[in-house]
Amino acid sequence: QALFRADRVEQQVFQKLEAVIDAHSPSYKSRLVIKKREAIKLLEVKDIAWVEADGHLCKIYDDQGRTHLLSKSIGDLHNELDPGQIFRINRSQLVHLAHITQIEPYVNKRLAVTVTGSFEPLVTSSTATKEFRKWLEA
Repeated sequence: QALFRADRVEQQVFQKLEAVIDAHSPSYKSRLVIKKREAIKLLEVKDIAWVEADGHLCKIYDDQGRTHLLSKSIGDLHNELDPGQIFRINRSQLVHLAHITQIEPYVNKRLAVTVTGSFEPLVTSSTATKEFRKWLEA
């Protein structure tokens, strides 16, 4: 009976530990709800190539070259997305790791980042470049 009680106590401790871990684990969005005139569209985060701030809106460019507008600041959006997949390369742009196709040196130790669907490379800020390099290697 003592072993049975010890097992039950151990199981309860593990359940409480799991609850504490789950409560403190960050939860990131896997999709965004995009409101369009004709309908509401669900956009999977994995399909986002890059994001650009446009005032208090975000212009989201997907892997198919389509543009979506989201009524949210780029900072708020960045906080909702997985930092292992999305990086803020400068004050107004986010890139998705899976859609980076090329990285080249740029002026003043910055980097030119080519992503799926972008006609011109996106440029890292001088302050973000060092962290971006670390992020790529993680």
